[in-house]
Amino acid sequence: MSYIPNRYIIGRPITEPDKFFGRQDLFQFIYDNLNNNETIILLFGQRRIGKTSVLKQVSQQIDKLVQHNKYSFVNFELANLSLSDVLYELSETIIKSLKLSESEIELPSITKFKQDPDDAFFRILLPQIYQRIDHNNLVLLLDEFDVFENGNEFLNSIRKINSIWKDEGEVNKLFCIPVLGKLLDGKSKFLDNFDHAPQSEISWLDENSATNLIIQPAIDILQYEEDAIREILQLSAGHPFFTQAIYFAAFGEARNSNEWVVKNSDIEKIIDNKVIKSIQPSLEGFLKALPIPEKMLFLAAAQLQEPEFDNSNLTVIELLEKYGLEKHGLFKQDKLEKALEQLIKWHFLEENKSSHKVKIELVRRWLIKKYSLKELIYELEEFDTDANQYYEKARKECDQKNIRNAIELYKKVLKINPNHFTALSNLGKLYLDSQDFSEAINCYNRCYKLDTNRHKESLVTAHLRYGEYWKQQNNLNLAKREFETVLTLDPQHEQARQQLTKLRDKNNPYSVGKPVPAKKFIGRKDALTLATDQINSFSYAIFYGTKAIGKTSFLQYLAAREIWETQDLSKNYFFVYLNCKLISNFTFSVFWKEILNELIKSSNDSMQAEINQVLRKSVLDIAVIS
Repeated sequence: MSYIPNRYIIGRPITEPDKFFGRQDLFQFIYDNLNNNETIILLFGQRRIGKTSVLKQVSQQIDKLVQHNKYSFVNFELANLSLSDVLYELSETIIKSLKLSESEIELPSITKFKQDPDDAFFRILLPQIYQRIDHNNLVLLLDEFDVFENGNEFLNSIRKINSIWKDEGEVNKLFCIPVLGKLLDGKSKFLDNFDHAPQSEISWLDENSATNLIIQPAIDILQYEEDAIREILQLSAGHPFFTQAIYFAAFGEARNSNEWVVKNSDIEKIIDNKVIKSIQPSLEGFLKALPIPEKMLFLAAAQLQEPEFDNSNLTVIELLEKYGLEKHGLFKQDKLEKALEQLIKWHFLEENKSSHKVKIELVRRWLIKKYSLKELIYELEEFDTDANQYYEKARKECDQKNIRNAIELYKKVLKINPNHFTALSNLGKLYLDSQDFSEAINCYNRCYKLDTNRHKESLVTAHLRYGEYWKQQNNLNLAKREFETVLTLDPQHEQARQQLTKLRDKNNPYSVGKPVPAKKFIGRKDALTLATDQINSFSYAIFYGTKAIGKTSFLQYLAAREIWETQDLSKNYFFVYLNCKLISNFTFSVFWKEILNELIKSSNDSMQAEINQVLRKSVLDIAVIS
């Protein structure tokens, strides 16, 4: 089978009328205002929404609306040049677009344009142009107009020349359709002077137009199941660029597999590996256009749409607070609320009751895959020069072991930028090393909110050391609180568990599930008397009882030196406690080695020497023991 070219267009403006769908209301709006002699008509729209494609289609679409088109259209993409340079390049473009001969038109020199750009363009060039186009109306279609610093001046000149021509009885008419949107706030700087000019947004395609955009270009070879069309529209929200990106990849996948019916499962399969990968630079530009607060909220909204937040009532601002972000500077409450309004106005977000959602699901998936809200918060540290100067000074003081100076400098960093989490973490470490545990915990708590994995160990260490400090101060309640906090953070933390066990033992007068200390042992006088009598008579006794009746406590009580001192037996006897259950491979020799190892702990030097000599033997027998 011969190669089948992809029927869809991505990455360039659509100039072919048969591949352009929708926007009929917009073209009617343009024509109606031209017909009403509105000399300036403002169009605006988001990046990649299809503004340039609209401008490329204006001439053909107006031709469809009227039988005798009296307008000559010229497309021109502006750059941030001086007014004289722009007007000179525009003049060249007009001559070329209208297919006029240079011999017919005397183009003023660039020097003339620099000396007096208005005179060169409006007085010398345009009258010649109008003669050659039979005094048709000239319509300038000006793309990327918001990058043109002299845009207001240029539009004022158009109004002025039209007014002059009218007073002079000229029939010439100059129209201008500037298109704004490369800069998100580009529209606002023109509205002060041109707020009465008719204006229209180039927005999302309606469902019918978006569906035609999907089906029609390849209708003779490629079919889409209804579920697949719904999935594309759900992912793209009718945004032309993202719709094009999906069906461009779908066509390529169908061509590769020679399966010319697109199913819902096919769309899901190509999103990550084909679609997102192919438009990565455009997606980056989509995000790069946002100011910092808007970017942060945009990513927070994307994260709130993840399954882990399905049952959450958090707002996007509350999510930032949950991550430890303080409302300061760019992130004050009123500025965050204003940023949310802007994101809705620019169609990045849509309101859903009390929450906000990323409008284009394809963009949201890319955001979640590509960016971390935590890492974006860390990047905030780069944007405050004053704070970073203090931060570098603080690091140098740390290197030179000037801890107090470093602490004060880090505090200055955080006063300027409370969301400098690297400075906050470093300050926490200095406080911890200085045994200012409370301040260290305050620092680490905020860091832990932002990044649990990165700061968990530091926060655990701070609480553990604070608990040990309170234990040394004999404030057992506060020590207990700190050790319990450690176990909340890390339930498997053995050291904290042991510390809590010791605290409970120290506070609890009762012993449950373990032997009773000799000082707290009560009762068993008959058994103690029997043991004393048997020892004095060089005999033996056997004590028995049920499980947990206190056998171990009684034997350890018998072995306690302080008990036999009260019986005046400690000078004549050594008392050894041995738990035979702990002896593996029980033999006569092993048993007596364990006895001697315990006995050596309470014997004098000469006796220890004798015992050590016996223990050197590999096997002990009755003769050796005797």
